[in-house]
Amino acid sequence: MNKLFLYGRNILPLLILMSFLLIISCSKPVNEVVDSFKDKREVPTMTTLDVVSLVSDSGITKCKFDTKEWIMYEKAQEPYWLFPKKFYLEQFDSLYNTVASVRGDTAYFYKNKKLWKVIGNVEVINKDNVTFTTDLLYWDQISKKIYSDKFVKIVRDDFVATGQGFESDETMSNYKFTNSTAEIPWQAQPQNLNDSLNSDSLAIEVAINDSLRREDIKNHLPKHEE
Repeated sequence: MNKLFLYGRNILPLLILMSFLLIISCSKPVNEVVDSFKDKREVPTMTTLDVVSLVSDSGITKCKFDTKEWIMYEKAQEPYWLFPKKFYLEQFDSLYNTVASVRGDTAYFYKNKKLWKVIGNVEVINKDNVTFTTDLLYWDQISKKIYSDKFVKIVRDDFVATGQGFESDETMSNYKFTNSTAEIPWQAQPQNLNDSLNSDSLAIEVAINDSLRREDIKNHLPKHEE
């Protein structure tokens, strides 16, 4: 009995020392991680995975987004949300009908500016099933405009048009391009000489009208951050 007591008494200081060393070894990496952020504004305030969420503006539901990862930087100088993985968004009208959908590789939402920025393989489909594809898209909820200064392609039925930049309303129904061109599908090529002449005349008219309004559109294209 005495031997057991002496053994326990001798090992107690050793257990205390081991516990102390364990606490130090565990706490050191945590301190190193925290100290690595010189500016606390760089630290995410929340990270959520596999999210489906509704976004409201003035009590009105404006859109729904679906994403694999949602990271909030609420303490940043310009607070923003980051969606680093595949991003999908649906925009609603006042009756909660989908008026446009947007998908892309990465997205940002700047809270104070109410500005969405979608990057990489961006695809927009409006209520008329017209598809827009580009590498960069902005949606300004304050000015109620969607725009880009990058190459954009629009597909409507069998008609294809391209441009270097565009501007649209929020529904993507009223839009205009800069430096636009049009492509006539092979199925729509003229079958005889008269059709060919009419088609050429139409193409010339489109080109003239486009060149006349091109500078005016460029002057009204919204400015944005790079």
